[in-house]
Amino acid sequence: VAKIAKELGKIVVLDPAPARCDLPEELFSNIDIMKPNETELQTLSSIKLHSEDDILKGAQVLLSKGVKNVIVTLGANGSLLVNENGYKKFDALKVEVVDTTAAGDSFTAGLVNSIVLGKSLEESIKYGHIVSSIVVTRKGAQSSIPTKIEVQNYIKKMELSNE
Repeated sequence: VAKIAKELGKIVVLDPAPARCDLPEELFSNIDIMKPNETELQTLSSIKLHSEDDILKGAQVLLSKGVKNVIVTLGANGSLLVNENGYKKFDALKVEVVDTTAAGDSFTAGLVNSIVLGKSLEESIKYGHIVSSIVVTRKGAQSSIPTKIEVQNYIKKMELSNE
């Protein structure tokens, strides 16, 4: 499916959850964005993660297999975007965490939604952080997912507090 999508000029995003160490090698070169968390990155790269340097090494393993961009989510520590240009750290928003059940999935949904709307990868990562920061303040999985209007209102509130 990833190969067909690439042939059709589509962006292929893979959230490898739960991660498997036996993914077909030909899959990696068809992935534009892979979004593992730390545990998934360790499984995919076979590198024990003890530091940010280890995370970068793990992401480099995926890049060497052909993945174009690796976004490693780090929970309350934000995320790291790693690609051929280097890496960039994105901070998580500081919120009162109630339940992290849907955090990763909602981050990916926000990321992809933003990409589909024509935003840059960096803007889309920030949007993913906003969506997941709302989600973790609520109990449950599906019930914690915000509407687009809730996300827009949250962004407006953030902008007002920064003025």
